[in-house]
Amino acid sequence: MSAVSSSRIRLIALILAWTFGILTLLTVVTAGIAVVTLTGQTGRDLVVRLADGRQVAGYGRLSISGLEGNLFDRLTARRITLSDEEGVWLELEEAVFEWTPASLLANTLDIAELSVQRANILRLPAREEQAPGGGGLPDLAVNLARFEINALSLAEGVAGDAAVISVLGRARGQGAQWNAQLDADRIDAPGDRVSLSLVTDGDISLRADIDAAPDGPLAALLQAPGQGATARLSADGTPQAGGGDLVFFIGDARAGASTLDWSDGMLSAQGQLDARAWESFEQLDSLIGGALEFALQLPLGEAGVTAPQLDAVSGEVRAPRLSLTAARRADGIAVQVQEAAGLVNALLPETMQFASLAADGILIPASEGSPLVFEGRIGAEGITLPIGNIAHAGGPVRVEGPLDTIRVDASLQTRSTALEPDILQTLAGAEPALEARLVWNSEQRQLEIVSARLEGASALVLTASGSVDTARERIALSLRYDGLAIERLTEQLSGRASGTAELALGFDGTGRFSASGRAQNLGRELGTRIGGEARFSARGERRADGAIALEALDIEAPNLVAEAQGSSDEQGWDITGQAAWSCGAPLAAMVLEGTASLAFEARDRNDTLRIRADMTAPRAGAGPVVVENARLRLEGEGPPDAFDGAWRLTGATGTGPVDIGGRASREGERADLSGIEGRFGGFNYTGGLQAEGSRVGGALRAMPVNGFGSAAIAFRLADGHISARIRAEDMVGENLTYLDRLEFDAEGPVDNIGFTLEAEGAYGARALVSVNGQLTSGEDETALGFSLIGRYGGVRIATREAADFRFGPDGTRARLSLGLNRGTLDARVDTGDDSIEVTLDAANIPAALASYPSGREPVGGAVSGNLALSQAGGTWTGTMRLEAEDIAPPESQRPDGADITLNGTLTMMLDEAGAQLEARARGSDLQATASIQLLSGPVTGPESLTAPETGLAGAARVSGEIGTLAAFRLAEGQSLSGTARLEAVLGGSVGAPDLDGTLVLENGRFDDPAIGISVQNLRLDARFAEDGLEIDSLRAQSAEGGELTGNGSFSLAGARLQGEAALQFTDFLIIERPDLTVVGGGNVDIGVGDNRIEISGETRIARAEVRPPEASRPSIPLVEVVHINAAGARDDLAELRRGPDIVLDYRIRAPGRIFVRGGQFDSEWSMDVTARGPTNAISLRGRATLLRGRADLLGRPFEMRSGSVVFAGDPMDAAINLVAARQAREITAEIRVGGVVSAPEITLASTPSLPQDEIAARLLFDQGAGQLSGVQAAQLAGAVASMSSGGGFDPFGALRSGLGLDQLSVSSSRTGETVVAGGRYLTEDVYLEVETGGGSASATTRIEWALTQNLTLLSRIAPDGDTGVALTWRREYD
Repeated sequence: MSAVSSSRIRLIALILAWTFGILTLLTVVTAGIAVVTLTGQTGRDLVVRLADGRQVAGYGRLSISGLEGNLFDRLTARRITLSDEEGVWLELEEAVFEWTPASLLANTLDIAELSVQRANILRLPAREEQAPGGGGLPDLAVNLARFEINALSLAEGVAGDAAVISVLGRARGQGAQWNAQLDADRIDAPGDRVSLSLVTDGDISLRADIDAAPDGPLAALLQAPGQGATARLSADGTPQAGGGDLVFFIGDARAGASTLDWSDGMLSAQGQLDARAWESFEQLDSLIGGALEFALQLPLGEAGVTAPQLDAVSGEVRAPRLSLTAARRADGIAVQVQEAAGLVNALLPETMQFASLAADGILIPASEGSPLVFEGRIGAEGITLPIGNIAHAGGPVRVEGPLDTIRVDASLQTRSTALEPDILQTLAGAEPALEARLVWNSEQRQLEIVSARLEGASALVLTASGSVDTARERIALSLRYDGLAIERLTEQLSGRASGTAELALGFDGTGRFSASGRAQNLGRELGTRIGGEARFSARGERRADGAIALEALDIEAPNLVAEAQGSSDEQGWDITGQAAWSCGAPLAAMVLEGTASLAFEARDRNDTLRIRADMTAPRAGAGPVVVENARLRLEGEGPPDAFDGAWRLTGATGTGPVDIGGRASREGERADLSGIEGRFGGFNYTGGLQAEGSRVGGALRAMPVNGFGSAAIAFRLADGHISARIRAEDMVGENLTYLDRLEFDAEGPVDNIGFTLEAEGAYGARALVSVNGQLTSGEDETALGFSLIGRYGGVRIATREAADFRFGPDGTRARLSLGLNRGTLDARVDTGDDSIEVTLDAANIPAALASYPSGREPVGGAVSGNLALSQAGGTWTGTMRLEAEDIAPPESQRPDGADITLNGTLTMMLDEAGAQLEARARGSDLQATASIQLLSGPVTGPESLTAPETGLAGAARVSGEIGTLAAFRLAEGQSLSGTARLEAVLGGSVGAPDLDGTLVLENGRFDDPAIGISVQNLRLDARFAEDGLEIDSLRAQSAEGGELTGNGSFSLAGARLQGEAALQFTDFLIIERPDLTVVGGGNVDIGVGDNRIEISGETRIARAEVRPPEASRPSIPLVEVVHINAAGARDDLAELRRGPDIVLDYRIRAPGRIFVRGGQFDSEWSMDVTARGPTNAISLRGRATLLRGRADLLGRPFEMRSGSVVFAGDPMDAAINLVAARQAREITAEIRVGGVVSAPEITLASTPSLPQDEIAARLLFDQGAGQLSGVQAAQLAGAVASMSSGGGFDPFGALRSGLGLDQLSVSSSRTGETVVAGGRYLTEDVYLEVETGGGSASATTRIEWALTQNLTLLSRIAPDGDTGVALTWRREYD
C-alpha cells in the first residue's frame, strides 16, 4: 500500500490517541489544580488558562470553551478544537471527563467515563515540525471504564467519501500488563467494522478483525475503494514464547499472509504480499515482478515480547526484481540493496536498461525536527543507453527529506563507456564523472534537477539544471558546457568551445530545443582561416511522429557566415541554407579570393537523394588556372547508388569566358562526369570522365574558340598504374598563339611516372620544345625531374643539367639551370617550415625574350644579374642587381636608321627598414637616374611596399632625347621625339606622397601614319607639387598650322591616380590619311580616378573628306586569292584587363561639308552624333543627314534626293535610309537603300510602278525589258552586278579634285540635254553652285547661305534674267 495510505492510517490513530491524551491531560491538570484550589469557577478558569492556546505536538493549537462541572468529579466542555495555520481541522463537541481523584492515592488513575458526543475531522492537518518535548506521564495504573465517541465524522477527502463512525472501548493496566477492548462501527452506512482485543496479563492474547466494505472509508484508507478488504490477526502465548498469524484479503483475493513467532529472546515474522490483489497496485506488481516476500528479526528484552528492542530490528525483502536487507543500528538503519536492476528497468524505456544495480548505506528515519536521510554508495553494471553503453558507474549518494520531498546528492564515476555517435564518445572520454543534486516532490510528482555536473575528456565540463514532471510527462533542462576540446571532434580545428542549451521535451520525445555557443582560440589551418573564433546557435523541435525540425542553424565568424534549416523523419531528411566564406582557399593548391557564397538544398527521402547547390566567388581556381566571377551550379537526384544530375561552371579567365557543364551520375560503384561540353577560357571542351573503385579514366577534346584545330586528351588510372596522352595538330589560338604539333605521353606506376613532351608552334615568335622527365613519389618526398631543349624566336634554350624539383613535409627544393644562346640562367628555391630561400644568377640573357610574347620585333642586347632573397618568420630580406647592356630597339623603330642603344642598372635591397631601389640608364643622348626608398619596415610581401602608410624618400632625374625611350615602347610606325628634362624629389608616403620638381618637353613631335595623326611643335611645362603633377601648359600644332592647348592636374594621394586635364584645339588637322581627312576644332576633357578614365567634350568638324576603300581601289582588278584553312570568325572576346576602363561621353557634329566620295557617288552630309560608354561597348546616338549628292548606278547618273543614317546604340545597328532618283523614258526611277549598316537592303521603285527588271531596262536602254537584244540583256545583268559590287576607275573624282570643286556632277535634263553642275564652299556657311546645260554657254547660278542651323537663304540667277529668293526651314528628327 502507498505511503499516503499509511500516513492517513497513522493520522487517524494519532487523532484517537490525541483525543485520549487531551482528556487525560485535563485529568492530570485537574488533579493538580484541585490541590491548590477549591472546586468551582476559579478552578475551571485555571484549567482554561493552562490548556487553552497550547501547541499540541505540531498538529495545531488547543482551544477550549464552555467548560462546566467539578474538576474533582465530572468535568464537561462544550467545544474543544485544534487549529493549524489554515484554521480549525478537529472539533470535539460535548466532551465528558468523569474520574475519582482519590484513586491517585493508590497510584491509580480511575476514569469512569471519557466520552465525546461528536468529533468532526474537517480535513487533514498541516503539521509543523517540532523538537520532541521532555517529561511524560507518571507510572500509574490506569482504569478506563468507558471510552466512547458517539459520532466520529470524517469529511470528504479525509478517508475517501464522507463517513460517520462510532467508537466504544475500555482499558485497564499498568506497564506491560494490559487488558483492552476497542470496537468501531460505521453508523451512516452498513459495512465498516474494526474490533481489537488485547490481553497481556500473564499470558498474551491478541485478536484483531477488520471488515472494510467497498467504497467505505476503511477501504479507501487501505487503497481498495471499489474492492473492500478483510483482515484477521490472532496471536497467543507467553511473554517469552508464542506465535500468531495474519491473513489479509482485498475483495475475495488473498492479498497477503504472515506468521509470527517469538522465543529465545527473538521475534521473527515471515510473510508474503501480493500486490496484484490491489487494482491500484497492479503497476507495483509489474515493477517488482510478482509477489514480495519479507522477513523480520526483532530482539526481545527480559520481559519477552512486551519489551521489544526496536533499536536492533533487521529485515529482508525479496521480489523477482528487488532484493534488499536492512538492520537497525545506533546511527540509523543499515540498508543494502543487493539487486534492483529489474525494478529500475521496469520504470525505464527499453532503450535504457541496467544489467545490475545495487546500493549500500545508512538510513536515518525521520524524527521530530529531523528528516529521513540515506547516505551510502550505489553501483551499476552493464548500463545500456540510447547513446551507447557504460560498463560500470558508481559512487557516493545522499538521500534526504520527508517522503513527499526527497533530496538526492550523487557523485558517480564511470568506466569503459562506449557512446554513439563517435562524437559523444570523443567528448565524454572513457571515464566521465557525474555529480548531481535532485529533489523529488511526491505530491507534484516532479523531479527537480537542482544541479548536475559532468566532467568529460580534455577538461570538458557540462552543467545542467531543470525538472522532470512525471504528472505532465515533461522534461525541461538548461545546459551549459565549458572546455570542449574542438580538436577531439575534427582534425581541421583546435581550440575550446563553451555555450548553453535549452531542452523542453515530453516523455514521448516531442518538444523544443535550442543551443548557442562560442569557440575561441581556434587553431590549425581552418581555424586561422575563419578568424580564430566563431559563434553558433541552433533551435528546433521534435514532433510526435519522431520528425526533427531544425528551424535555424547559424554560424558567425570573422571570415565565415552560414545559416541553414532542415528536418528529418522516417522517410529521410532535407536541409537548405547559405554560407559566405572570405578566408581564402582551404587547400594550398587552390585559389579563392574575395567572399565566396554558397546556397544549397539537399533532400534524402525514401532512398532518393536530391541536391541543388549554387556557389559563387570573385576568383577561384587551382594552380595557374583562375576563374573570375566563378559560379558553379549542381543539381541532381536519385538513389545514392544511382544518382544522376547536371553541373555548370561559368565565369571568366584571362583568356576568355567560362561556360562549361555536363552530367554527373553514379550507378553502383561507378561515377561518371559525362557529356562535358562548353568553353573554358580560350578553348571549347567536350568529353567525359569515369571512376569505378580504384579505376579512373576519361577523354576530352579541346578546341580553340578563336582559331581552329583541336587537342585530344585521354588518361587512365587503374591498379596503381597511370597512362596519359595529349595529341594536337594545327591549332591556332588568340594572342599570336600557334601550335603546329603537340605530343605528350606519361605512363608508369603512380609513384614513378615517366613523361615526354614534344611541341612546336608560336607565341608571338616561333617556338619548339622537347622535354623528357620523371615524376616519383614516396612516403616522405615527391620529386619531379626533367631535361629540356628548344628554341624561342632566335634564342636557343636547353637545360644545362636536369631540372630537379622536390616536395616533402619538410619543404620544397627546386633547381633549374638553363642555357639561352650564350647566356645562362641558374635558379634555386628552398623552403622550410618557416623559411624560403631564392637565388637567381643570370648572365647574357638575350633581351629579345621580352619582345617575343607581344609579337614585336625583338630588341637587341643582353641582361645579366643576380638575386638572393630569403624569408624567415614571414619577413623577406635580400638583394637584387640587373645590368642591361647595349639594349637597342628594332631597326624599324630607329628614326632615319639612327644608332640607338641603352645601358643601365637596377638594384634593390630588402632589409628591416623596407626596400631601396636605384636605377641608372644612359645612351643615345639620354641620361636617367632614380633612387627611391620604401620605408615599410619588415617586408612580408608586395603589399607591405604598397601599403598607404609606407614611407617614401628618393629623387629622379632624366635629360635628353625622349625618342630614345619611346623607340622601345611605341607601336610599329609610330614615332615620338623631343628634348625632355625631369627633376623630381620624392617624400611622404605611398598614401600621401610629397613631390617637388619639374617636367619639360620641348620641340616634341608625335606621328602615327596608320591613324593619320601628326602633332608638331609640342611643348609641355609641368610641376611636381605636393602629391601630384600640375600641367601648367601644353601647346602643339598640326601639319596645317592648327593650334592645340591644354592643362591639367593629377594626384597620387591614397596610392591612386586621380585628376583631370582639358584640351582645346582650333582649325586642327585631326586626321590625314588616304581614306580620311578631318579638320576641326573643339575640346576634350579627361577625368582620371578609381581605375577609370572619362573622356568628354565636343569636336566641331569644319571639313571632312571620306574616301571609302572602294574609291581608292586601282582600276586594274586584282587576282582573287583563296586562303586554305583560314581561321573562322572570331568571337567577341571579353577585353583583357590591361589597364583602366576608358569611358566616353563625346559629341561630334558638323552642319555640313562632310564629303563622302567614291567612284560611283559624290555626296555631302551633316552630322550630330554622341559616343557614350566604355570603349569596348560604345553606344552612338544621333544621325547623319544627306544634304546633296549624286550617284552613278546601273551606268546612269542619279540624283541623291534624301538620305539619313540614324544611330541608336550599336554602330552596326544604325538604320540607313537613302533614296536616289532619275528620270528615264516615261518613268521616274528610284534606287532605295534601307535596313541597317550590317545588312543593307537595295530595291528599285518607279512611278508608275513597274517590275525591277523593267525599271533597270528603261534606265539603261530607254526601252522595255522585252525589247532588249541578247547583248543588251547581258549588259543589263552586268550593270546590276556592278551596282552590287562597286566600280573601278573614277575619272569624275580625278576631274573634281583637279578643278578644286567640292561637288561635280553630269546629268540629263527632261529634254535629254546634258547638264553639268559644280559647287564649292566659299565659307563654312556659304555654298556656290554653277550649272550649264545643252549648247548654251550661259549658266545658272545658285547660292545657299546657312543663316542659322535650321534657316537657309536660297537665291537663283538664270541665264534668261529670271531671279528668285527663298527662305527654307529644316528640322531633323531622330
